[in-house]
Amino acid sequence: MERCGEIGLPVTLAMTVTAQNLPHLWETITWGLQFEHCRGVSFQPAFSSGRGSLSTEVRLNTADLILGAPNSSERGKRARRAPKPHLF
Repeated sequence: MERCGEIGLPVTLAMTVTAQNLPHLWETITWGLQFEHCRGVSFQPAFSSGRGSLSTEVRLNTADLILGAPNSSERGKRARRAPKPHLF
């Protein structure tokens, strides 16, 4: 990344998301934000099919990624630990 910045090459990070790295989406976003030449991060749910597919693997969809990014942030982690207000 540093070398790309030195020569002014814009970069878009691309990440294939699995159940194992889903909790780390926000880390990827904040890492990319450190670099002025990083234009964005593209997330793609992992896809498997055919004989070699991982049928036991949890399948993710786009909504999982949209909800997973803020939930993996420190603020999202604190919000999940906070007691929920009761509505009467």
